[in-house]
Amino acid sequence: MASSGNTTAAVANSTVQANTEDLKFLASSTLLRRSEPLEPEASSAPRVPEEGADSAAGNNRRPRHYELRRNADDTSVIAAATRVLDDHPDDGKAAAIRAQAYFRLGRYDESAADFAVAVRASPEDASLWFGKAQAHERLEQFSEAMASYNSALAIEPDNVRAVYARGACMNLMGDLDGAVAAYADAIALDAKGFQQGLNGKRNRGTRNNIAVQPPSSSPTDASTVVPPSPALDSRAAGGTPALRAGARDAWDVYGGGQTAKMSYQPSRIERAPAPASALNLDAIVGPRAGSAAADAAPRNRGENDENHPNIANGKSSSSAYQSGDEDVASLAEVHHAKGFAHRKAGRFEEAIEEYTQALSYDQRHFRALFNRAFSYDRIGNLENAIEDYSTALSIEPRASFALYNRGIARDKVNDHAGAIDDFTRAIAEDPNNADFYHNRGFAKRKLGDFPGAVLDYTAAIRLNANHHRAYYNRAYAYERLGLLHESADDYTTALQLDPENAAAYHNRGSLRERLGDRSGAVQDFSKALAHAAPGACVATTLAARAAARHILGDVAGAADDIDAAIALEPEAASHRRWRAARRRDAGELELAAEDLAVAVANDPSNGVAWSSRGYCLRKLGRFAEAHEAYTYALRHVDIAKGEDLRISTARLYSNRAYCAARLGQFADAAADYTKVLELTPDDAHAAHNRQVTLERLSGKSP
Repeated sequence: MASSGNTTAAVANSTVQANTEDLKFLASSTLLRRSEPLEPEASSAPRVPEEGADSAAGNNRRPRHYELRRNADDTSVIAAATRVLDDHPDDGKAAAIRAQAYFRLGRYDESAADFAVAVRASPEDASLWFGKAQAHERLEQFSEAMASYNSALAIEPDNVRAVYARGACMNLMGDLDGAVAAYADAIALDAKGFQQGLNGKRNRGTRNNIAVQPPSSSPTDASTVVPPSPALDSRAAGGTPALRAGARDAWDVYGGGQTAKMSYQPSRIERAPAPASALNLDAIVGPRAGSAAADAAPRNRGENDENHPNIANGKSSSSAYQSGDEDVASLAEVHHAKGFAHRKAGRFEEAIEEYTQALSYDQRHFRALFNRAFSYDRIGNLENAIEDYSTALSIEPRASFALYNRGIARDKVNDHAGAIDDFTRAIAEDPNNADFYHNRGFAKRKLGDFPGAVLDYTAAIRLNANHHRAYYNRAYAYERLGLLHESADDYTTALQLDPENAAAYHNRGSLRERLGDRSGAVQDFSKALAHAAPGACVATTLAARAAARHILGDVAGAADDIDAAIALEPEAASHRRWRAARRRDAGELELAAEDLAVAVANDPSNGVAWSSRGYCLRKLGRFAEAHEAYTYALRHVDIAKGEDLRISTARLYSNRAYCAARLGQFADAAADYTKVLELTPDDAHAAHNRQVTLERLSGKSP
C-alpha cells in the first residue's frame, strides 16, 4: 500500500510539473524566422551574402529576419493557468503567470490576487512584490502598493526600478516631498549603474534581476515573472526608457487649475482669456490623478499616429532614445519626473532645475523643454519661456499645445501679432479646439480688431456651446462695437453657463444702466458683490451701484455704497470725486473739500476735481486755497468736462478773479476779469467786477 501511495504521489507530482512546463511554454515566446523581409526590397538592391558564402561568386541571398512570437494569447494562458490552479491553488508559478496575463488585459483585481498567491509561495522574489505593487497601484490602492514596493526593496535595496516606482506612487498619494526624495535616490542608483555600464560591468538584459517588460505588442517570456514597467501604461508616473506606443493626450483646459485674471475699468470689468496661462504638458501627455507624465511625446488630438512615426513607435523625439542609450534616457526621465513633483507643489524654481538636469542628459527631450517653459512662464520669466517653447517646436513643429502656450507668452509680452500667428498655426493643427480660437480672438481684441475678435469668439462657441468665457469676451467686444443689446444677451448666456461669474454680473449691470434699466443694474451689481471672490475689485462694483441707487432716489443706500467703496480703496480718485459731489450738493462743503484733496493728490491732472475743490473752498471763505485750486484747474482746463471749453475756462478765470479780489490782489483780479471778457465779451457781471477792481487798484473806491 505504501508503495502504491508513493507511486501515486510521484505520478501526481510528475503531472503537476508537466502541466507547469506546458503552461510556461504557452506563456513564453519562440524565435521564428520571418517568411518575408521586414521592409520590401527593390529588385535592383544588392543581396546580402549568406554567412560563409562567396559574394564574388554571386551567391547572394536575402537576409534572414527573425521575430519573437508568443506561443499563446493571454486568454489561452489564463485558461491553462486556471486548470493548474484549480488542482493546485497554491502553485506560485502558475499564479504568477496568470497574474501577468490578467495585468496585460487590465484585470487588475485578479492580477493582484494572483500575485498575492505568488508571493506567498516565493516571498523572497522581489519581482513578484513589484508586480503586486503595480497591480494595486492601477487599482489606486496606494497603501497596498507602497507596502509591496517596500517588500521588493527590502529584498533588493538597490533596485532602481522599484525605487523609482515607489516615488511615482508617493506622487500619486500627494506625498510630493517623499516623491522628490525617491526620485533623487533613483537618480543616484541609476547614475551608479550607468557608470558600471561604461566599465562593461552591467548586464544589459535585466536591471537588478527584474526583467524589463517589452511593449505589449511584443511577446514576453513567462518563465521569468515580468512585472509591468511603470512607464508602459499611460497612467503610470514619471517615465522610464520603455515607452507606451500611442499614449493618448489629455490636457488641462485651465493650465493646472488656474483661473483667468480680470482687469477692471471704471464702468466695466474685462476678463483675460481662458486659459490665462500656459498649459501644463505634465497633464497633456497623460498622467492620472496627479501622476507624473507618461512618456509619449505630445500630439494634437485627432492626429493619426502614422503622421508622427516617433509617437506611433512609442519613442520620444530624443537623441538618447534614438541612440539606444537607455541609461542616459532613464536619467533624463527621472529628472523630468522629479521636476514634475516640484511643479505640482508650486516649486517652479526647483522644477526648472530638474528639467534643466533632464536636458543635460537629453537636449531634445521635448517634454522637459515644454514643462520648463511652462515653469518659466509661471515665475514670470517670459523670455526664457518663449525660447524653450521655440526649441521644443524645432523638435515637434506641429505640437499645437506648444504653439498655443508660446502664443500666450507672446501675448503677455505684448507681441500680439506673434501671438495671433502662433494661435493660427495651432488652429491649423487642431481646428476643433475652441480655446485656440478664443485666445486668438483675445489677442485680436488687444490690437483693436473687435470685428475679428467677434468672429473668433463665435468660432469658439460653435465648437463648444458651453464656452462661457467666449460668450463673456464676445459680449465685451460687442459693447465696444456699440452693439449693446447683443452684448447684454451674451453676458446673460455667460451667466447661465457660469452663474457665479461676478465680472459678468458687473458688466451686464453697467450695460443695463446705459440702456436705462437702473433697477436691473442695481440687481446685477448686487449679484456681482454676492459672488465676488476675495481680493476682487469690489469697490468698483460698490461705486457703480451707488451711482445707480442715487439716480433711483435711494440716497442713503448710495451713501452706504460709496462709503464702503472708499473704505476698500481710500486713494481712488473717482470714488472720492463722486462722494464729494454728493456731499457738496448736501451742503457738506468741509467733507467735500476733504474728499477732493485726496482726489487731486492721486489724480493731479484732473481739472474738474481742482475746480470742484476751488468751489468748496471759496464757499467756505478759504480764498487763498481756492485761488490755488483754480490755478491748477486752469492748467488742466483742456480736460474739464461738462460744458463748452470756452465757457468753462471763462468761469474758472472769473472765480479765481473773485478770490484774488477778496485777498486784496486787485491787479491779478483785474487781469483775470479781462481774460473772462476776452472769452465771453457779453459777460456783464465780469465787466462790472473788472471796473470795481480797477477802481480799487487806483484808489478811487473805498
